[in-house]
Amino acid sequence: MRALVGTTVLAAVAAAVVLPAGAASAFTDSEAPTISSVSAPTIVGLTSKGAVFDISAKASDNIDIARVVIGLIDNAGTMKQPAWFATTLANGMSWDGTYKARVTMPATLAPGQWNVLAVAQDNKGNYSTGVSQIRDTFVLKYATKIAKLNAAPEPVTKGQTLTVKGILRQALTSGWAPYAGKVVKVQFRKAGTTSWTNVGTAVSGSNGAFAFVTKATAAGEWRAIYKGDTTKTRAVSGIDAVALAG
Repeated sequence: MRALVGTTVLAAVAAAVVLPAGAASAFTDSEAPTISSVSAPTIVGLTSKGAVFDISAKASDNIDIARVVIGLIDNAGTMKQPAWFATTLANGMSWDGTYKARVTMPATLAPGQWNVLAVAQDNKGNYSTGVSQIRDTFVLKYATKIAKLNAAPEPVTKGQTLTVKGILRQALTSGWAPYAGKVVKVQFRKAGTTSWTNVGTAVSGSNGAFAFVTKATAAGEWRAIYKGDTTKTRAVSGIDAVALAG
């Protein structure tokens, strides 16, 4: 994607796009390293500051691995070549370990599916097979959040009217903005229990605000959830605990 090419982050790892040939050695080894697994987040949320997240790859070889690089390319096909990111050994040994890349994506990218590639090179210049193999995918979406959740009054008397309020916001390249006309699910967890119960729904207004009115039945905790959509991430609010009066 055009917005990704030429960014400072990618320029820092541009050398990884073309892997160097291995140096000649008295010891000949032709066994290729193996990439056994690659793990990326299922969904990545973009804000006006972009997105920063980790992708890991497990690699092994009969000798030391010199490096592992992670490649990203959009599924829409607007990028001609993958953007490559260097990794560091996060766990295990240099011949059998998990390598992690810290990925930074700019806020100007469009939502959609991205494909993840991974290549390992050992210290004899052998490369893992399947350089263009798609090893994992993730979906890039704009982030959402539920702010200022409040359940009131508190404490509340059993049977008294209780209102759960909050503001649903969406991330744009310019910053956070109201996200209007969206259904927000309100949940309650009774004190002393571990399960959340769906109590009802509310719809966000033009300023992103929503309100759900119910009758108090017990002490417990309240929260709100926006399930997300094709271009926006799921959002879970903070928790507001309400005690019973008396």
